[in-house]
Amino acid sequence: MVWLFSQYVPIRKVVYFTLETLLVFLVLIFEANAIRLGQNPSMGQLLLIPLIYQICFYYGDALGIDVGLSHREFLTKSLQAVAASSAVLIGVYTLLPKAAVGREFFLPNLLVLPAILLAGRMTYRMVIERGRMMENILVIGSGEIAGLIQDEINKGWLGYRVLAYSEASEILGREDICDWVREKNIRRIVVAVADRRAQFPLEALLRLKVRGVDILDGMTFYERLKGKILTEMIRPGWLIFNDGFRRPRIVRAAKRSLDCLLASVGLILSLPVFLIVSVLIKLDSKGPIFFRQKRVGENKKEFWLMKFRSMRVDAESKTGPTWATERDPRATRVGQILRTLRIDEIPQMINVLKGEMTFVGPRPERLIFVNELNKKISYYDLRFTVKPGITGWAQVQYRYGATEEDALKKLEYDLYYIKNLSLLFDLSIILKTVKVVLTGQGAR
Repeated sequence: MVWLFSQYVPIRKVVYFTLETLLVFLVLIFEANAIRLGQNPSMGQLLLIPLIYQICFYYGDALGIDVGLSHREFLTKSLQAVAASSAVLIGVYTLLPKAAVGREFFLPNLLVLPAILLAGRMTYRMVIERGRMMENILVIGSGEIAGLIQDEINKGWLGYRVLAYSEASEILGREDICDWVREKNIRRIVVAVADRRAQFPLEALLRLKVRGVDILDGMTFYERLKGKILTEMIRPGWLIFNDGFRRPRIVRAAKRSLDCLLASVGLILSLPVFLIVSVLIKLDSKGPIFFRQKRVGENKKEFWLMKFRSMRVDAESKTGPTWATERDPRATRVGQILRTLRIDEIPQMINVLKGEMTFVGPRPERLIFVNELNKKISYYDLRFTVKPGITGWAQVQYRYGATEEDALKKLEYDLYYIKNLSLLFDLSIILKTVKVVLTGQGAR
């Protein structure tokens, strides 16, 4: 796996993305020379085409080769993304004629490029399905974490082939362990043993380590696979001595500058939305346009969170504080639309400007829920070491939470974000948020 934007990405996805982009670019250069007879489009005009293709593949869930999909589903997603790419290119060329590569050059590509891309995608998928480009790893252990690791690798396109043994001594006790590992082409060993106080072959692991084999503990490897931290299994020592949880001043200053810039531009651009939504809310139900509610922020300091009102004024008069749910019966007609499109969150950019929130971070909760969850969920207080966000890693990775179990699952993603916080990670989460909004995933 490759470390990109504070996430571990399967190497085969990186290889495929690189090869596909290069393929498109080489085809364009060849056609430019063949068709234009030396009067080639500029580099910027050529680069625009693979860029738009990859953006459409990303937002169409077709960026990688997901072998979990059937051939028909995979082909359908790819065709939809290719069609969207052509439509976007036509739109861009209509609005920006100087970006166009020329009719005699572009029109053939409406058929040529899609055909080449689809052929390349199907070929690469067949290579993957035959088990090529797989990395052999050895998982030592038979407990819960070892089982979770094997389950994730077996059901996902991660590029690993597991050689698992129930006890460490069964394999690491071999005298020829170094030769055996080299023969099996094993480059990574995951130690997922529940109790290391018992007899444990440290000497064998040390011999393999100094010979270049990557040795990882089970919790760290699972974190890389899933992009979350299993709070129910970790110990304080793992959090203390593991890498991460660094927040240099320059990163915090840059994050705050980015927040102010995005919030200022966002509020200016959304002024027409403010006017339209305000009118719709007033026409739909009685009550104020904005909804203000106390939430818990950084260092457990409370602040007044602002949203467009999406619920009836008397929504909790009979039930008291309750979790929001999908298709919440307390929501008004306009409010349900605002929630689906995430428009109700726009006024929170005012909280961002005031320094109470950030664009990316754990979602702020009400104090009554925080007190309940803090008693039942280990490490829940760690969420309050950073500012809450309008969006976050948990929001784009997990469905909308409406129970204590959901709160636990989202905490696992929040801790991963806090551990690996960076500006590039924030930007990738913002891009994923746009994708979630466009597809309506997680709306409530």
